[in-house]
Amino acid sequence: MPHQKNGVRGQTTSHEAGDDDGTNPVAHLADLVHHIISHGGDADDMLCTFWNERGQKCEVRDYTIRSALRNAVAKKGMTAYGFTKQNVSSHSLRAGGATALKLAGADSLTIKKYGRWRSETFEMYIHEQISFFSKGWSSTMAVRVPYINMGAIAAAA
Repeated sequence: MPHQKNGVRGQTTSHEAGDDDGTNPVAHLADLVHHIISHGGDADDMLCTFWNERGQKCEVRDYTIRSALRNAVAKKGMTAYGFTKQNVSSHSLRAGGATALKLAGADSLTIKKYGRWRSETFEMYIHEQISFFSKGWSSTMAVRVPYINMGAIAAAA
């Protein structure tokens, strides 16, 4: 097994089965295993096994993902938005995943668990979308809340 982000080999993350709306990870895993076996794979194949356009059995590696992401940046015209092939890598998926969880309302502990982060450094990868998080805050801040400044009272005494 190649180097893992958190340095703990073989650590697993469990996911609960979802609805039958295409987001069920258990059903997706079963489909993946079926695909591998139906293409001549066996129990020794990795779940990231695929067959390329020439029918050759391959395994997904970090460079495979990096190459696919960089090609997608070029094909989708994302360079017009400031993205270049050189600043996109498989690590971008970790930052994107953490950001997606944050935008979906996940708390920091959940993001840490799903990403298998062992420290708080994951927070630097969360690209908070200011417009998303600030929506409605100006009206919330405009509500007058009565309070007593105990420090001012103590200082005056």
